[in-house]
Amino acid sequence: MDTLSYITVSEAKEMFLTSLSLLQSTNTSQTYRKALDTFTSVLLLQQTSPSDFAVASLTEESVADFVAYTEKFSSATESLYLYVIRG
Repeated sequence: MDTLSYITVSEAKEMFLTSLSLLQSTNTSQTYRKALDTFTSVLLLQQTSPSDFAVASLTEESVADFVAYTEKFSSATESLYLYVIRG
């Protein structure tokens, strides 16, 4: 396995947001952070610790649960959050 296989969800989130902050406005970065925070909250509901869980180990079920969770938001927010986690 390569080194990237061991990056945790929390590490990937922070790396992504750091690079995003160099290219995007503060408001965009905050919106993306909120979407990623919601994704990590859903992982916690699944008894999955984002700080211990490798991105490479994410399953389709993790994403499907997130999709189901976002259905309670407006369609615009739901679409945005799904766009964000696709990276």
